[in-house]
Amino acid sequence: MGANINIKGFRPGKAPPSALLERIDPERLLEETVRILMRASLPALFTEHKLLPLLPPRVEAVSRNPLTLAVTVVQRPPVTWKKRHDLRVEKKEIAADAKDVDRVLTQLLRPHEKATPVDRAAQTGDRVTVDFRGLLDDGTAIEGMTASNYAVDLGGNRLIPGFEEQIVGQRAGEERTVRVTFPTEYHSEPLRGKPASFAVRLHQVSTIERPELTDDFAQKHLGAPTAAAVRERITASLRSQEEQWDRMRREAELLKKIAAAIDVELADELIDDEARALITDRAEHLKEQGVTLEQWLQQEKKDSKAFMKEIRDEASERLRVRLGIEDLLVSRAVAVPDADVDKALEQHLAQVPEERRNEARGDMRMRIAHNMKVDALIEQLLATEH
Repeated sequence: MGANINIKGFRPGKAPPSALLERIDPERLLEETVRILMRASLPALFTEHKLLPLLPPRVEAVSRNPLTLAVTVVQRPPVTWKKRHDLRVEKKEIAADAKDVDRVLTQLLRPHEKATPVDRAAQTGDRVTVDFRGLLDDGTAIEGMTASNYAVDLGGNRLIPGFEEQIVGQRAGEERTVRVTFPTEYHSEPLRGKPASFAVRLHQVSTIERPELTDDFAQKHLGAPTAAAVRERITASLRSQEEQWDRMRREAELLKKIAAAIDVELADELIDDEARALITDRAEHLKEQGVTLEQWLQQEKKDSKAFMKEIRDEASERLRVRLGIEDLLVSRAVAVPDADVDKALEQHLAQVPEERRNEARGDMRMRIAHNMKVDALIEQLLATEH
């Protein structure tokens, strides 16, 4: 600290301790002393006492003369597996529905459709061009829910459920109000389950002439030898998507089973730390949607106490999953080839500035290896026969 303090009559860093003590705040001196001592001695202390802290240690000065420090460490708690637990997860039978194939086929044929304007009320199957503006019940404009000259195929079910049906019967030049409720699984969390109204002005109604899928059409426009090959390609793509969704479902169910299968005592400090991380993540996610955490709580009519209980429950669940996985990694001796880890490491390091690569290499390799082991463990568990 003395190197950064200028005292008249002494060169920088050459002033005697007695002169420095008159210039340095005692609290700051204590803080810096503790920091240096902890950095030098904590690793050896952890090794000597076989400690595996999950959080940065809490250091308190018990006395100053002599300086005595108390270090509180939150260790990894022991995990006990319940006698009867089953981590197997049923795999869904995957099949592409004919209706889904037809839906994708309609999208493929859409660029080749012919629209003909008609002077009549809109019917299911027509394509209409509309302007719309969405409002919540409190009059707030819904971000991203305003459009001009927007083309809608009535009956295509591309809009919010109930929206398209209310346009049927509307004529060009007419304006009407459409009332809907956003689905509970809507992609924008703040809008889930919210009632809303849309002012819709219709500009044009058109009938649609759709091309027939023939072998000739498939060859000319879709790069396939036959019409049957087009449907087979769509079916394979849909099956692949369904398999990915089912893989995600099974993994989520597996993690819940792991959390339920263990007995573990979680320190409040652990839950608090995880809860803080969850709140930060939630706030960042909402910010991307143009909503603050406080605004979201008001929209959801949640008080801070209820919200914190939900967050702490979620934090506890995540910790149980994490600790269960760590225990399984050890008990199953999960390993991954060094060559695979090194390959992934080089790919990640390529994104790091060259001057920082050596510094980042050690920690990055450790994280990559751990993540690959977790992935391998999950694959093992999901592959278990049922």
